[in-house]
Amino acid sequence: MHTRATFKAEEQRPVYGLTTPVGTFDIWDLQTHEYKAIARDWRSVASWRDKLGYAFGPPGWAPVKSETEPVSPSRG
Repeated sequence: MHTRATFKAEEQRPVYGLTTPVGTFDIWDLQTHEYKAIARDWRSVASWRDKLGYAFGPPGWAPVKSETEPVSPSRG
């Protein structure tokens, strides 16, 4: 296994952190807030594809709105 000359500098600076502010110091809320958000999003959609997207998609994932479907102001 060769490990020489394999380093490559980052081209973009990585961004770390939460996607939304938590706003509490309560340990239980800190541990469960994302699961609550996933459950709330899960209940808000009808298709299984969108439900699975909320459960297994990347942070901030949202279903693509069709042109005939109105866009919610909160999800904009």
